[in-house]
Amino acid sequence: AAAFFGAGIGVAMTTAYSEAGKVMPAGSHGAGFGLLTTASLSGLALSPLFGGLVGGNIGIAILDSGLAPHADLRDRVKLRKNFVRDTDASDVSDQFGHGTHIAGIIAGSGAGSFSADGSKYVGMAPGAELVSLRVLGDDGTGYVSDVVEGIEWAIKHQQQYRLRVLNLSLGHLAT
Repeated sequence: AAAFFGAGIGVAMTTAYSEAGKVMPAGSHGAGFGLLTTASLSGLALSPLFGGLVGGNIGIAILDSGLAPHADLRDRVKLRKNFVRDTDASDVSDQFGHGTHIAGIIAGSGAGSFSADGSKYVGMAPGAELVSLRVLGDDGTGYVSDVVEGIEWAIKHQQQYRLRVLNLSLGHLAT
């Protein structure tokens, strides 16, 4: 379900089971992609895709396990920030892989993702700009307070990074 709040940011969130007090990636992934403008990426003509709506000039904050360097995301990750407690703040890697996977679904350009027949796998908003807010540790779990801190940061920096969407593919125990 997507929720929208006053400042014009959409939130995509899915749920899954986890240990008490911790969050983890969900098994299914939310949508909520602000697909508003057209773009062309690295010679890939995207105008026929998605009716030309590819997320150009839209910022998407991905609150997850981080983002690894990947050809599909090249030149579109505007910032990587770590909110995981008890870790080096400069560690913005994605040892778990879930955040990178989600970023590819959302905004992969197809530059590094090919099927067996050579066709490209393209994300839903391949023209979007990404902000990686690492809230999950190397094992894919984290604390609700770290997620809340990431959300608060995204709201505070919404204008600076043109954030229109927050993606949280996380889960937590229902209590």
